[in-house]
Amino acid sequence: MMRDFIKYHSLGNDFILMDWLKKPDSYLQTILQSAGWQSWVRSVCMQHTGVGADGVLIIRGNIEAGSPEVLVYNADGSQGLVCLNGLRAVAQFLVTRRNLSSPLTIKMGDRNFVCDVTVSHEANPVRLVTMEMEQAVVREQLAIEINDEKFNGYSVSIGNPHYINIRSVDVPFLRTYGPLLESYHAFPLRTNVEFIWQDCHREDLYHLLVYERGCGLTNACSSGAAATLWLLFERNVISAGVKIEIAMPGGSVFGWVQDNKIYLQAHAVEVFSGSFAQDQKLH
Repeated sequence: MMRDFIKYHSLGNDFILMDWLKKPDSYLQTILQSAGWQSWVRSVCMQHTGVGADGVLIIRGNIEAGSPEVLVYNADGSQGLVCLNGLRAVAQFLVTRRNLSSPLTIKMGDRNFVCDVTVSHEANPVRLVTMEMEQAVVREQLAIEINDEKFNGYSVSIGNPHYINIRSVDVPFLRTYGPLLESYHAFPLRTNVEFIWQDCHREDLYHLLVYERGCGLTNACSSGAAATLWLLFERNVISAGVKIEIAMPGGSVFGWVQDNKIYLQAHAVEVFSGSFAQDQKLH
């Protein structure tokens, strides 16, 4: 059993990384298909009795793609599809710990993402990760009414589902309606829920609150930021090549659309590394 892990966060969204890059597929399947895997994920993600995290990220080798692949498991034990804050942490890990060359391509869900890890030249240098990805898909505008509250958001996919509302709300509002929208019957696989609005003082600043599928209220969600960025571009709210700041409770991500591709830029931070106790079995 591989017991070592590294904890990262990006914009306050935290993850337990497990480096199984060189492990054979049979090893992964034995663990990931075991009856206790989901409960193990839930236990290690618990804030007070586990390591504490928004999810577990498994780094594996993908022979067909010829590049690293990331498997995402949410804090509730369910498997996720795309987590760009987590991807940012993985990219930094692979460059700084595994000595892979940057830029590098990483598979997550059914998409490939190009990640470029660079060192900023600010007073306190940090490693910035710039991610390039294919455009999102705006599926439909969907009107929903819950408890006399009306929503008129957009269903958007960037490898995972999002329901995006262009509207200013506060955290208590999202705490109330987030779980109801996440599990609304129009989303049989559940959805991430976003509310985005422009700052009243700066044209290039937008505020984003997210109720994340499988995690709940979250400090940041970069897949939500990417999906929202594309929606704003497609609706001609922002123009190609214009860089905007998307501020979330955990921090800001910077993004732009160029040549029909989405670019996001922010940093990730290694928090600590450790090993699980011998009696904390994965299967």
